[in-house]
Amino acid sequence: MSAAPATAARIEAADVEAVERITGSRPMLVGFGRALDVVPGMTPTTILHAGPPITWLAAGEGAGHTYDALDPQVGIDYVLASPGIDAHRARVLSTRASDHLPVSVDSTLP
Repeated sequence: MSAAPATAARIEAADVEAVERITGSRPMLVGFGRALDVVPGMTPTTILHAGPPITWLAAGEGAGHTYDALDPQVGIDYVLASPGIDAHRARVLSTRASDHLPVSVDSTLP
């Protein structure tokens, strides 16, 4: 299944804008490694996260379930933000474009 040309063009334009905003914000990588190697007490069977990030509790609408798209029962997709970025509204959008539902966050940048 492919998107109509007008929809595909809008998606491509949104992707370009997102990349420009991300790279223009000068993101900084502060650490990198496999969780198994860098998280104290981590084992191959440790679950790192079993629920939505704390920001969801303050700004989220609904349960935050994103998987699977046809019958979402668990939230496994997140938007992560640096300190100082305030989330005002977070929500899961409805679409059949993937097996996951996208998460949208309205925020204020410093």
